Amino acid sequence: MTTKDTVSISRMGERIKIPEFWSVLLVKIPYELPERTVCDSLKKLFPAIQLAHLNYAVHAHSYPNDSLYAASQPNLHPTPTYGDTAGINMPLAWTLETGKPFIKVGILDSGIDWYHEDFGNGTFEGSKIEGGYNYEKQEPLNPVDPLPDDFGHGTSCAGIAGALSNNQKGIAGIAGGDASLNNPG
Repeated sequence: MTTKDTVSISRMGERIKIPEFWSVLLVKIPYELPERTVCDSLKKLFPAIQLAHLNYAVHAHSYPNDSLYAASQPNLHPTPTYGDTAGINMPLAWTLETGKPFIKVGILDSGIDWYHEDFGNGTFEGSKIEGGYNYEKQEPLNPVDPLPDDFGHGTSCAGIAGALSNNQKGIAGIAGGDASLNNPG
């Protein structure tokens, strides 16, 4: 797989060596055949095939439609002022994972408003918040009559971790799921 000619003459009359000819091949494989198996097989044909690698299909990341995401959560995404350097670039991470319902996160803070709309549908039965413990009284919280978050800080922290995204309400939680994908996080 090399060219027949080894030298070319430039417009200035200089002799220029022609590099070896390279071919790029696109290999279409049956859907049921594992891509990694095909790629590994092609690599065994070296030196006839110099490079074989997978070309993954990817989806462009999108920003959540939550009402406070753009204005109140600049630390999660690039901003015009700071570009890609200020935030933790959650939109890119969300293309990989938006949270799993079997993963639990504990928040030890001033309390959590269990009825907050970003944790479910505004009722205790639909809430993502489970359990709870009052460390001042040394007793579990009663789910029917949960203690309010007197300071708002615990609800805010819990929201950063677990608020439902893409529900057009409030903020977007880092691992709070995605309402548009029916993923509770």
